[in-house]
Amino acid sequence: MSNDFSLIAAKKAKGQQGKVSEKKVAEYLAAIDANVTHFDWNRGYDARAAGGKFQRVAGDFAFYSPVGHGIIEVKEVDHEFRLPYKNFELSQVAKAAKRELAGGDVHVLVYHTPLKRWRRLPIVFFQHRTGTEYSSWDLSEWVLHPSCAAALDIHMRKHTA
Repeated sequence: MSNDFSLIAAKKAKGQQGKVSEKKVAEYLAAIDANVTHFDWNRGYDARAAGGKFQRVAGDFAFYSPVGHGIIEVKEVDHEFRLPYKNFELSQVAKAAKRELAGGDVHVLVYHTPLKRWRRLPIVFFQHRTGTEYSSWDLSEWVLHPSCAAALDIHMRKHTA
């Protein structure tokens, strides 16, 4: 019986993974939307949370302005500087890279829960994998930011001016 409870708790925890960081990014985009009339955004459907009922879309969030469009992919990890390959599947990376080739701005935000800090990386970084499928990316060389706004503001400036 306790084994069943453990499985249910593990499934619930997996379903909540990333929700804190995604909520913060949604609040950030909503604040821009409230203050900039020529800016629009939306949250993509979560194919995993929907049990595969929706087709995967590039990025967790999409944004639009007269000067262009883009996506934000949000990752949340319980580590100070590593992101496991399994947390960013090759098909997701490919879809985001294709969006960049189509002229979109692609931002990958990684929220490190132990540090309560953010990193912003270009999609090209994630196109390189070494080791096995159980390996991870070392993000320690990338700047830590205290908030998603601090990580994104300079990159979003052209869409909000």
